[in-house]
Parts: sequence; C-alpha cells; structure tokens
Amino acid sequence: MVNKVMGEVLPAFTSSVDEVAISRQFVSSIKADFGIDDAELVDISASRKDMAEEYTVNTRKPYVDNQLSEYSAFPSLIDYRNKGYRSCALIPIIGNGRVASVLRLLSKEENKFSDDLLGTVQLVSVLFGFAMLYKTEASRGARLASYFDAAFNSAVPQMLVSKTGLIVKSNRSAMKAFSLTGQGRQNISELFGIEFNDALPTGGRDVYFNTGDSHNIYRVSSMPASEGMLHVSAVNVTGKAVMDSMLSSLSDSRDLYVLFTKNDFTIISASQNFEKAMKYSNAMLYGRKFMDFLKETDAQNAINAVSGGKTIISSLQLNLLAGDYIMPIKATFSKLPFGYLVTAVSAEAEAYVHEAEENISSFIESTSDIALKVDRLGYIRECNLPVEGMLGYAKDELIGREARSLYDDPKKFDADIAYVSNGTKVDNSYVHLIKKDTGLVPCVQAVRLLRGSRDKEGYLVIIKELETRRKLSDLEAELKKAQAETKRSDAVSTQKSEFIYDITHELKTPLTNIKGFSSLLYEGQAGELSQAQKDHVSTIIEEANRLVLIIQQVLDAAKLEARKAKLEFRDVDLRALYTNPAIRSLQESARQKGLEFSWNVSYDVPVIQADQNKLVQVFVNLVGNAIKFTNSGGIKVNMLMRTKNKVECDVIDTGIGIADEDKKRLFKKFYQAPNKELTRQEQQGTGLGLAITRSIVEQHGGKIGFESKPGSGSRFWFVLPVKKQKQRQQS
Repeated sequence: MVNKVMGEVLPAFTSSVDEVAISRQFVSSIKADFGIDDAELVDISASRKDMAEEYTVNTRKPYVDNQLSEYSAFPSLIDYRNKGYRSCALIPIIGNGRVASVLRLLSKEENKFSDDLLGTVQLVSVLFGFAMLYKTEASRGARLASYFDAAFNSAVPQMLVSKTGLIVKSNRSAMKAFSLTGQGRQNISELFGIEFNDALPTGGRDVYFNTGDSHNIYRVSSMPASEGMLHVSAVNVTGKAVMDSMLSSLSDSRDLYVLFTKNDFTIISASQNFEKAMKYSNAMLYGRKFMDFLKETDAQNAINAVSGGKTIISSLQLNLLAGDYIMPIKATFSKLPFGYLVTAVSAEAEAYVHEAEENISSFIESTSDIALKVDRLGYIRECNLPVEGMLGYAKDELIGREARSLYDDPKKFDADIAYVSNGTKVDNSYVHLIKKDTGLVPCVQAVRLLRGSRDKEGYLVIIKELETRRKLSDLEAELKKAQAETKRSDAVSTQKSEFIYDITHELKTPLTNIKGFSSLLYEGQAGELSQAQKDHVSTIIEEANRLVLIIQQVLDAAKLEARKAKLEFRDVDLRALYTNPAIRSLQESARQKGLEFSWNVSYDVPVIQADQNKLVQVFVNLVGNAIKFTNSGGIKVNMLMRTKNKVECDVIDTGIGIADEDKKRLFKKFYQAPNKELTRQEQQGTGLGLAITRSIVEQHGGKIGFESKPGSGSRFWFVLPVKKQKQRQQS
C-alpha cells in the first residue's frame, strides 16, 4: 500500500508540478487507496485551523476519535459528527523537524482508523513530508538563484554574507564601491563597522564610507537569504543626505526657501519653512506641483523660462500664493537629472529695505532741519535744502565732500560716528558748524546708523539749529493756545446745540395743541364751518405739519451734534430694506413723477450692523432729493463691497446736477441749493437733510461724498463698515 501511494505521488516531486498540485495528488491517493470518505491537507499557517488541529500541532502526535459523538473532546469533532462522519484522524506532516501541515481524515464508519491503518498512513505521511521538504527547498533555491541573478546585475552594491560575517559573493557594483577583489573573504562587519549578527532593522542603517577622495553615505540593509546566509545591499544616499541636511538647515529661515521637484514640477521635498509659509503639512504639500502655488500668469512665465534649455534660470520675479496672502519672491530654477532645484528668496525683505531707503530720502527732503546722509567713509551722499539757508552752501557743493570738514571741531564728529558704529545712539550732541562765510552756527545733532546693502550702509545725521529750536518752541506754545481756544469754541458749540435741542423740544407741545384743535374745528366738532373757514383751517393744519417737520429735523440735527442720539445697532439686511414702507413710498413717488427706480444689492454684500431706522432716514433724504431734482430718466440705488470690511451705497440720478458754487456748501446746515424749475411749495424745506445724513453716516463710522456735473445728474455715495466699530460702541 505504501509503495502504491508513493508510486503515485513521488514522480510529481521531480517534475515541474508545483507544491499545491502535489498536495492534491497526495490527498486524492490517500482517499482512493485507503477507502476514506474525506481527506484534506490543512495549512497550519492559516487562521482557519481549529482546536483539534492545534492540539495535533502542539503535541506533534496523531489524534484519533473512532466514535464521534456530542461528547467528543473538541467542538470541530462534534461538527463532523453532525455532518454524518463517525471517525476522525488528524496526522501531523513533519518536515525538517517541524510540523508543516496536518492531514485530516474523516470516515462515515466507526472505528475506521485501526492501528494498522493509522500506522500505514502515518508512514506514508512521513515519506510525503520528506519529499515535500525536498521539493520546497529545491523551488526556494531556484527562486533564490533567480532573484540573486537579477539583484547582482543591479547598479546597487549587493553581497551574500555567511553567518560568520564573511562576504561569500558580491556583484560588480559592490566590488567597485568597496574595493572588493573577486570573491574575496572580507568580513562584512569590518567593512562597514557594524555588526551583522542578524538582519538589520527595517529601513537599514546609514554608514559613512571613505575610499580615497570619495566620501559617501550608504544605507545598508540586510535580510535572511537562507538558513545561514544574509543578503546585504548598500544604497548610496549621499545626495539625499546632503539634500535633507540642506533642507533641515533652512527650517528657521524666514527669507530663503528650497524645493526639489520632478521634471513636471511635482514637489519631491521642501524645506520646513516653505511648508510653514504655505500652511500645508507634508502630506498635503508633497505630490502637488510648485506651479499650483503661483499666480496663473507667473506659472506660465516660469514654464516658458525653464523650457528654453538653460541649465540655470535665475531671478524670476514671481508671486507665491502663501495661504491667504501673496508673497513676492525671486526664484532660481537649476536643472537636475530628475527635475529641478528651486530656490526662492522672499522679495518682501528687499522691498522693505528699498521702501525704508526711500522713506529716509523722503524724510531728508521734507525735514526743516539739516539732514546729511553720510557713507561708511564719512563722505556726504545726500543732503537737503535747509543746509543752503543755514550754512550758505549749495547742495551740489556738499555732495562728495567730507562731512567732518563742516565741523569747527572735527574730532567731535569722529567721536559721535564711533559711538554709533558701536551700537550706541547719539542725541542732542552740541556742535558748531562752519558757515560758508566762515561764521559758526551753534547746533545740536543726532546720529543714527543706517543698515542695508554694503554700498548703502552709512549714517544719518540730523542737525537742529538752536535758534530754530527756540522758534519752534514759541510756535508750539502758540499751537497749544490755539488748541485751548478751539476747545472752548467746541464747548460753546455744544451748549448752543443743547439750547437748540431744548427750545425746539419745548415748541413741540404748543404745536401739537394747535394741530389738535385745528383738526377738531375742521371736522366740525365746535360747529359746522363754511367752505372758506374750512380752507383757512386747512392752511393752519398744513403749516402746522410743516412746522412740526422742521422742528423734528432741527431736533435730529441738534441731537446728533450734541451726541444725544444713541444709535441702536443690530443686523441689517440691505436686500430686505427694500421692503421698508418708507423706501416703498419713495418708489411710488418716483413712479408718479414718471421716473424709473431700481434697488440693486451685489451678491457678496453681507448683513451689516447698523441702526436700521437711521439708515432708512439716510436713504429717504438722498433718494428724496434725487426725485426732487430729477424730471426725466430715473434713480438707481446700488450697493456693493468696496473693501473686505466696507459696503458702499450709491444713489445715482439723471437730474439737473449741482452747480460748482453750491458744492462746497451742500452739507452745511440750513443750506438749500436753488432750483428754478421747482415751484415754491416744492422747494420749501429746512436745508438740514444732507447735514443730518452726514452726521448719521459719520456716527456709523462711515464717510459720505458726491460727484456731479450741471445737467448730467449726480451720484451721492456713502461707505459703512460691515461690523460695528468698537469706538462707536463705547460712545
């Protein structure tokens, strides 16, 4: 029986049939030759093995249950019982001293697995285990040989190392890199200075290797090749180490950024400061293209520049989209075998220095004191006009002259320069300057060190004439006196506003009585009136209403000027404001006059914080005036975002416009622009509407203005902050 089974299986071990097919043949022969209902070769490395199979693996002995029942030792055996099987045998397949798999046999007969049958199957299994071990090792050897044939043709140094550390075999790259001769017997530990008792940790270890003039860093890694052999590879990572070191050294730089990209500008690596500037993490930054962080026109300009075939393209002016702001940079693209080295210098620092130099030059020209810009060698490079009046020299006479030649005591100048060069400020240093006519001018000077590019370093010398200083002191005293007068004038103005507020408030009570009793008379409460009497009473009521309107406007103006009007800030939707009855009334007034009226709010205008009633009053005054002074065409109300935090509102009409002589007085109290085309009744008013409008806008923290040409219509605009300003909140 043993000869029969092995005769069927053994030929497959010397053929090209793989291990899986041989295992199927073995199981099939066991079932057929021994009359077993079910047989399976269980892979013990799989997670599906049950407790009975675990027991067989751990004990390394066969396990037999010839009478499966609900009392069997393992749950899987009970499952076999429920499936109709009555006997089970588990036989370990051992190869090279370890259990490689388990042969599971199932029979529907009780007591199927006698000692004779079990012994025969076990003997066959031992022979199968040895044969399978031979097949596996042969296949593994073939695969290993194939692998090393491929690996040893690689440009990466490769070596086979014995368990004792001797280099058994090395490829040409290893021989060249480490000066190995033939199949030498050098020790791997001595070659690299590290121990190879076992495979190195995942990722390998970086080793510095010096061969004459060559200095390189190799990432050495190893893995078991067989029971007593290691496969060692050494990848040259010198370039990467240098690149990583360079990128790391720039991590704290604020002005210089370095990137490595592929040929399509995909970012491979970048200095940490670039990641911080772009507000991207490593995972979000790498794999993206550098051109994605540039303005579209700049990206195209950069692509055009590098496509010209030059190895280095320097000083490209670009704008980097760094988070929520735009950073101007100067970029240099250096061609590499795998892509580009991109170095970018922030142009903000250069722009700041340039702006500072311009500010200093502007200061020198604008100050009333003598201002000299002196280079590191002490020669005058710039000076201003006051030097002509104080010393009698023309500017051209001083440019290029030694500054110390202007001093009665040149050593005093040298001492001040020395103090400043050592980091000390010089203020109020008393000196005497020599006038062109040999007279002396007593002065005090201040000296500061100017830093910049090497050819622009030097000193700023500000010289104040003592006589001029005294005059300035007198002017300051006069200015303080004028400020005190202004303060007293403001107090008087406040008292006047409060008086107007109080007196107009008192007028409201009698006027209310006049209106009330007049209405009673008109309605016949005191007896029926004739038509003539009704007309007279109607005139009294109309004039009383007009007087109430005037008093209300005077009250509003006085309250705003005296800061008694408290604004009630809340969220205001400018789109919804169109439904306000007062605005609707304006639309109806325009329609009755034959004018078009539109209310347009841009899509990006947000809800703003304002006093809604006061804001309606502003629109009523501006739109009402537009309707009043427009006879044909229409009125447009447009609202749009002027800046990120400000909304602009425009009221545009096609009316008669504003004459030049009226423009300066338009926002003054009680001023009314004349209009000959209006009837007397239409023209009546207080002249307070625009003054009140300006006060309301300014109390909101905004500004108001207008543009107009006679005969070409007018545009009144006002700008409001989106959010309530803190200083307004406190008031």
